[in-house]
Amino acid sequence: MANAKHNYSGVLSITGLILVLVFARGFDALIAYLVKRNSQTFSLPYIIMWSYVFIAIFLAAILLLLFWFVLNRTPRTVWISIVFLLIGFFIVASPILYFTPLFCCLPPQLESLLFPPASYTSYAFSSGGFVAIIGLFALILPRGK
Repeated sequence: MANAKHNYSGVLSITGLILVLVFARGFDALIAYLVKRNSQTFSLPYIIMWSYVFIAIFLAAILLLLFWFVLNRTPRTVWISIVFLLIGFFIVASPILYFTPLFCCLPPQLESLLFPPASYTSYAFSSGGFVAIIGLFALILPRGK
């Protein structure tokens, strides 16, 4: 048992998923803060414009890195693919699920946790779609040699 090799690639994939989604929500909060601050001072338009550029490039880079890691560096396991697919689908469908009768009467704390205020143009929404596609590709693509 001392020579047993542990494969933590599944844990690293899920950790990468969580980090990408945390970055996306953080960038959404940063842009919302900058827009709110700019409405008070009218002095941040260039910072906001450059923030959009750098955030988009950084988020694209970490999403592609996650895509490459999950599809090329980890063994294809169905449960990781399903986790990616379900979490991504839930994030993308959350604006629609917010108005379903099943979720309409939740306590405010649970409602804000499950359905954070995100629009169809937010970074979290785009990242959720990309995460769902990573899970789908991990399920359907054959493992290369």
